[in-house]
Amino acid sequence: MAGKRVCSFTNVEEKAFSSETLALFPFLIEDKMRARGAIYTANAPMLPFVAVDGRLITAQNLGSVAQAAEALVLQLGQSLKPRVPFKDEATMALLAKARVSGPYLIDLAVATAPEAYDLQHLGFYAFYSYRLAQTNADKRIELGLMEAAARHFSHPMLQEALVRAQHEQGFAEKAKVTLAALGKAFPDHATLAELKNLVAAD
Repeated sequence: MAGKRVCSFTNVEEKAFSSETLALFPFLIEDKMRARGAIYTANAPMLPFVAVDGRLITAQNLGSVAQAAEALVLQLGQSLKPRVPFKDEATMALLAKARVSGPYLIDLAVATAPEAYDLQHLGFYAFYSYRLAQTNADKRIELGLMEAAARHFSHPMLQEALVRAQHEQGFAEKAKVTLAALGKAFPDHATLAELKNLVAAD
């Protein structure tokens, strides 16, 4: 593995999604790969990424499986057949593009071909991505994606996360608008009073 370009479920992803069983793991795969001299590469948490180094093919997460399979087909010298991406696959690919080229890509894609995407998957990513961001610059990017996702997927936990993220980033008026929408759509949401106190302090 030394000197090979590889990827895997990252430490950030492990700690976010395996926290209840993490103590049972003998090691984290990212740490082990790095310790063995691998050239470790990865995308932002939850987004697809495939590393190919000669005959070694590694994938970052579940969203990378289809691409890794296609990489294997090519390595075997076979031709790829045209296919329609799975909805979750298309959704994560869209998020990866939007993370680089702007959140409005999400609005354009959903408006053009809503049947091609899994909006629940979009909301799931948006709910977690901000809290998994490692720098404030990344948090700003993820906030933009979260705002776009919330325009297409309505869920009280996502709306709450958006209020908190907008407040943390200093967008007081946006947080108040999002909170008002949350209160109207989900008047019995458990943390409404707490959120009202939070934004009232701005």
